[in-house]
Amino acid sequence: MFYSNTTGGFYDRNIHGNNIPADAVEITSAVHAALLTAQTQGKRITADENGRPIAIDPPLPSIELQIASALADTYADVDAIYAAAIGNRKTEYEEAEQAALAFQAAGYTGAASAYVADYAATAGITDQQSADLIIARANGLRAAVLAMRTTRFTAQSAMRAATTQAELDAAVAAWRTFITQVRTSLGL
Repeated sequence: MFYSNTTGGFYDRNIHGNNIPADAVEITSAVHAALLTAQTQGKRITADENGRPIAIDPPLPSIELQIASALADTYADVDAIYAAAIGNRKTEYEEAEQAALAFQAAGYTGAASAYVADYAATAGITDQQSADLIIARANGLRAAVLAMRTTRFTAQSAMRAATTQAELDAAVAAWRTFITQVRTSLGL
């Protein structure tokens, strides 16, 4: 088995005969197999200073591509939190919040709405506790939404301004720390 730095290819005398590039170096089948395994794991095959094949990590994408990817991730992260926290139940949660606020405004007297009473019965708590919990969760989500919006703008600005890998890494790390905190605060 042979490897040519010029073509970046492998050659076998049984297949290629004498049509092997002049710069090709002979390698063992074990080296060939190890290089192909490394390639399946994301490595690039290239030649060292002696023309012998080696597996290396691929170069990082350009800073511009990494910034674009990081910016897209900020939207995906927020969307994932919305999906986990609300899903397709936005209307239901808004109705529950309005019912809880109405029950609270009435001094927790009278019959609580089914949005409040059904949750109370399921959770084994009073209607007042249910209303207060629904309101607290709605306020917590609203605060998280505003914080995500504000912090996303700040993080995206820092990402766009990055001119080095270290600056981009710092902006991405700050964003990821924030998103982890939001997920934790929402119990996600």
